[in-house]
Amino acid sequence: MSENKTLSYKNKPFVRQGNTICYGNATDKYILVMNILDTEKADDLDVSTKVFVQIQSTRETDEQKITVLKFAEFKSLYEAFDTGEYWLNKSLDDAL
Repeated sequence: MSENKTLSYKNKPFVRQGNTICYGNATDKYILVMNILDTEKADDLDVSTKVFVQIQSTRETDEQKITVLKFAEFKSLYEAFDTGEYWLNKSLDDAL
């Protein structure tokens, strides 16, 4: 039996590929997508200094493939994820 090794936070999957981070369940109506646009070196680490955040619909329509509900740009990954998670939870609650 294979073991699922997906990182999760508050029971939602957290997946990173390159500079794109997706957070949320694909079966939910919305997910959070964060794109790291710029970084700076702090000692030996790359620290995000510009992050673009979107709340995207997981439901495709005939007219367009991706529907963006909200978007903004932040100066840190912490600020981006903190605000993005709030937006995601609010959007999912409002969709019920």
